[in-house]
Amino acid sequence: MSEAGDPLDSLPAAILADVLGRVSDTGDLAACRLASRALLAASYHCPRVSLSAAVRARRRREGGGGDAFRSAAANVAALIGPYLRSLALDASEGHGFPDDAMWVEEGEFDEGDDLHLTCGESVASWAATAAGPALREVDIADFWPQSCWRKAEALPVISNFCHNLVKLRLKNAWLSVAGLKIMPTLTHLALEFIRLDDEDLSALNRCFPCLETLNLIGVGGLKDPKIDLPQLKTCCWELFTSGRNIRTLDLELPVSAGPTLQEVDIADFSPLPRWLKAEALPVISHFCHNLSKLRLKNAWLSVDGLKIMPNLTHLALEFILLDDENLSTLNKCFPCLLTLNLVGVGGLKNPKIHLSQLKTCHWEVSNVPESLAIHAPNLVYLELKCVRPEILILDTPSVSTLKLTIDKLGPTVQVDGFASLTNLRIESPNLNSLLKVFVNNREITTLDLELPSSKNGFALYEAVNPELFSRTTEVKLSPRFSYELMRHTVFSMTAYDCRSCLKKLLVHMPPSILTGCPFVPLLNNCAPSCEVTVLFHADSSCNARQAAASVWPLGFPDITWQWGTWQ
Repeated sequence: MSEAGDPLDSLPAAILADVLGRVSDTGDLAACRLASRALLAASYHCPRVSLSAAVRARRRREGGGGDAFRSAAANVAALIGPYLRSLALDASEGHGFPDDAMWVEEGEFDEGDDLHLTCGESVASWAATAAGPALREVDIADFWPQSCWRKAEALPVISNFCHNLVKLRLKNAWLSVAGLKIMPTLTHLALEFIRLDDEDLSALNRCFPCLETLNLIGVGGLKDPKIDLPQLKTCCWELFTSGRNIRTLDLELPVSAGPTLQEVDIADFSPLPRWLKAEALPVISHFCHNLSKLRLKNAWLSVDGLKIMPNLTHLALEFILLDDENLSTLNKCFPCLLTLNLVGVGGLKNPKIHLSQLKTCHWEVSNVPESLAIHAPNLVYLELKCVRPEILILDTPSVSTLKLTIDKLGPTVQVDGFASLTNLRIESPNLNSLLKVFVNNREITTLDLELPSSKNGFALYEAVNPELFSRTTEVKLSPRFSYELMRHTVFSMTAYDCRSCLKKLLVHMPPSILTGCPFVPLLNNCAPSCEVTVLFHADSSCNARQAAASVWPLGFPDITWQWGTWQ
């Protein structure tokens, strides 16, 4: 410490305490306490503390550490007391899937308890201090080898001491609900990879009546579960179980919970929906009148009885078999969609998206329909991935960004408008015909080109022509395109005279870097003061990178060079 004193003395204690609360771990917090008297004093008012057992667990396996981690949590809570608002304890170390226990031999279970953070004794060690009633957020990730085979009392103990808790997240545990008390202030609950002794969720509904956000990720031990929470607004439920008595997408949403929900995210157990049709969409449309965001994954979905949902603005269907082969029901019942994501949606035949308010669309077509059509006058962002539709109709005059992955255009292509198109990304072996359709007579400012993975190197070689991007100001060459371009220009260094107006060029270099700059034909015709960004592969040698960065700019002094890496 200098004679001038501690420079942090001039800062208010509340600010210093808040700064310390943003330090990632208690080890760093301890170092701060030693560095400054002002920080030492502020540490007693630190509002947030996070403890990770990774280092202590390694020491424990080496024969040291003992109960240090649990003791540290208790000591911190006792030290800060009523000023502590957020406590995070992490002993997961990458362990986090309860079904692993089914394949673990009995003798392989870890019988220690120093990292069993959800047991009643461990939780009480910090919850029973003055910090318990002051806490607003608690986040505990348990050590699965110790927690998977014995029931823990974390929920009852927390409900007994943490009366003002608002957010709670528990991960990797077998949780008891015996003695669980009502927690009227809890609004956010996340249970991840949990075995829960509440098969129908009745205790959860009764003791957490004011929940607004509920995340159930890989929660086992359930049988005919029912969520009945009148104030719930956001729900994410991902079910990982092989039990056939549970179907998430057959969930019966009670009238009391449905109208308040604004977001629903459900990922079903993937093997079952292949042969079981689910009525999730009709049920949700019947009860969730104010729903604005909906995501469903891994299911065979019926649309029989589906009602119009005028408040739904965001819809995502992922790996879905949909009984709406032309999407007419989707268009009719979700007329106000602003964002639509269709990823791996099967069961379609000549699908047509017709949504007048749609602004963003991501469509990855899983099968090979004869025709695809999008009629969306207000669409500004479109990402489309398909194989080879015989008929492609894009009636999207307002699109400014288009990302297209396609094997080949069919005989009938109708592209109306696109007057606003400025950003274009194309991944295809058929670049010439695609660029004629989407680039000619349009003011494309940013062009991103990529080639698909293919064993036919000659076809990819033939697809690359430096003249393809002679009419744009900014070009991004993705990895496979960059590689083929290098080969092309190496064999034909003087074959092309590209009168380019390039102002920005981004190139991905392959792992083996050539001594000379392999894209000289482009640089020779760049606009004055062009900005060139070269991304070297992470596996390329440092010497090769340094040589390129030293030599290449000498031949092009007017160009601004930037360097980076890609993996």
